[in-house]
Amino acid sequence: MTDETDRKLETQARRLLDDVAQNLDADTVARLRAVRARAWQIAEQEVRSPAPKPRHRWWLPVGGLTVAGIVLAVAGTLWFAAPGGVPVTGFEDVELLASKESPEFYTELEFYNWLADRTDAT
Repeated sequence: MTDETDRKLETQARRLLDDVAQNLDADTVARLRAVRARAWQIAEQEVRSPAPKPRHRWWLPVGGLTVAGIVLAVAGTLWFAAPGGVPVTGFEDVELLASKESPEFYTELEFYNWLADRTDAT
């Protein structure tokens, strides 16, 4: 239903515009022709004269190469970096877990270390 209404509205608008275009006075037609001719002249001048070259286009490839170099440096550093491995302090925890002493022994571990240092000193 809206398609039919849209077509009717389009047809009426086209008829009205065509009627107005046919009944333009001579002064308006002359001005329209002068404006159209001037627009064609400007368009021809733009086609004949090349557009001025932008001055600062050299930084695009330089910037691209710089970014690519930085990315490669970071990727190479991450790729070829030596693995950190297991920290040395991790083995102490494994020894504590593997020992036969009961866990209550380790609650007073600082005291036993102090006691061992005192007996070694005497």
